[in-house]
Amino acid sequence: MYSVENPAFKRTLTPLEMLQHGPRFTGVGAQVLGANGKYICQYSEESQNFWGSRHELALGNTFVANKASRPPSKEVPPQEFNRKVLEGFQVSPLWNQGFICDDGRTYYAKTVNTARWEYSTRPIYGWGDVGSKQKSTTGWAAALPIFEPHWQICMASGLSTGTCFSSSCWIEWDGERFEFQDAPSYSEKNWGGGFPRKWFWAQCNVFEGASGKISVTAAGGLRQLPGLTETFENTAIIGVHYDGIFYEFVPWNGVVTWEIAQWGYWNIAAENKTHMVIFTSLGDVIFPSLCYVKSFHTENQNSAKSNTYGYVDLVELEATTTDSGTTLRAPTVEAGLTPACLDTCLGDLKLKIWEKNVGGSKGKLILDVKSDMAALEVGGGPWFNTWKGKTTTPEVIKSALQVPIDVEGKLITRRQKRVMANVNQVDTELANLNIIDEEEDPIVVLEENKADEESYDLCLVGRVITDSIVNFNSLRNTLADLWHPLRGVSITELENKRILFRFYSEIDFKRVMDGMPWFFNRHLIIFHRLARDEDPNLIQLWNAVFWVQIHNLPKGVTSEGTARQMGDFIGKFMEYDSAMVTRGG
Repeated sequence: MYSVENPAFKRTLTPLEMLQHGPRFTGVGAQVLGANGKYICQYSEESQNFWGSRHELALGNTFVANKASRPPSKEVPPQEFNRKVLEGFQVSPLWNQGFICDDGRTYYAKTVNTARWEYSTRPIYGWGDVGSKQKSTTGWAAALPIFEPHWQICMASGLSTGTCFSSSCWIEWDGERFEFQDAPSYSEKNWGGGFPRKWFWAQCNVFEGASGKISVTAAGGLRQLPGLTETFENTAIIGVHYDGIFYEFVPWNGVVTWEIAQWGYWNIAAENKTHMVIFTSLGDVIFPSLCYVKSFHTENQNSAKSNTYGYVDLVELEATTTDSGTTLRAPTVEAGLTPACLDTCLGDLKLKIWEKNVGGSKGKLILDVKSDMAALEVGGGPWFNTWKGKTTTPEVIKSALQVPIDVEGKLITRRQKRVMANVNQVDTELANLNIIDEEEDPIVVLEENKADEESYDLCLVGRVITDSIVNFNSLRNTLADLWHPLRGVSITELENKRILFRFYSEIDFKRVMDGMPWFFNRHLIIFHRLARDEDPNLIQLWNAVFWVQIHNLPKGVTSEGTARQMGDFIGKFMEYDSAMVTRGG
């Protein structure tokens, strides 16, 4: 899993750049979910050694270069990469290579110290019928800056094996070498400001008892509509490749519904004009303390059995897992690359496809297979309870998205012109979209009714430092949305302008504490961690902790003792960061 935050900014922004451009997250990272559920992540806040191709899926980064070499600025032969790059990676549609070291930032999962890999991949399925032009996962609108994040499944199924560069594929996991041939693989690309507010994902391309190659991918999320600050929509898709045919279920050709638990249960169903699909994933309901994402490695119709013409089918997927999952990182608008989702690659999945009779009942059974290598994920939040959702798309948008517009071509048909002329109407329809959720309002960003017997150890009392009246509802929604607490947060207004914040996860609590100071409408919020039996209404909230950087100190006066004296002169000394001295800070 490779990610870059904002390659336009090569280093952490200075205070002046922050004023000029606003908050920007910088950096590049690589993370791997490997054998035995262990994990590794290496991340740098600098991206000057990152490169990416403008016209194809090719990218790379050098964390640590050989001192005698300049970091590569494009894909290079594997032998040259090994000579020039001590720690880093390079990726292309057919080749993956890298070596990373754990950077010590992961405290919530079992980690390994190092990971090294070299392998090539032969694609089997892209996103469409074999032999036909491949499709955009989200339609032609993906070429426009409309919805975020943008998402493209590049390879629904492939086989990783050796090439002329290497006699075999291999991965070294904490020094242990795994060699493989024709290992099933999958890849996708995400880009934009950040992942949805919450999402689910499931993918499998390894099945027992199959007569041909099979792949299924299902995903959905709660995403913000363009240009509207507080309007969100449910969206989801399901795609199945079988025997060279692609079966597509998307909001513009039908309806997708789902019921997703916090962990352990996935139930997804979809129906379009010609097909119906049902996805069910069952598992032990395990409530992780933190959840987090990925590029997983693990319109011409040429077939008489095309999924677009004539065939009416029913598809069912059922999966279970006893694995507790591993927390991964994902890009977010609020916090950059941060722990935000929970994954497993040990799901048991069953897949069946039927033709559907005229009356809608199940007809001929086309496919009946199973797998114990399904990848399952939930992410974002907060996940207070089971998420039940349904896509709903106005007819004008459905019609527009189904027009076969060739965004790479130069000719536009009359029908395409009529569609593009209706942009204003489409915008109006988008503005009027409503969320359909049966059990919960997905815009709710706080949790107010936790059981009374739960512990109050993870509580903060806070106060906004201002003489003005504070809109409590606005503050509550703003902070909960900013923090994205995966297990929820209860925010209660008290007396004397005090506010009580109660968390239900140690990791959520620590993320908020580590992110201080926090502001609301440019006013500082002072927090105090409540001890047992403390009365939050009596806490004095007048002191805040800040980091202070001191520059241009003479040599010999950068010791902790000097820092302590300066800190006590400014206010009250709390902590000294010796690492900043070694960086020349």
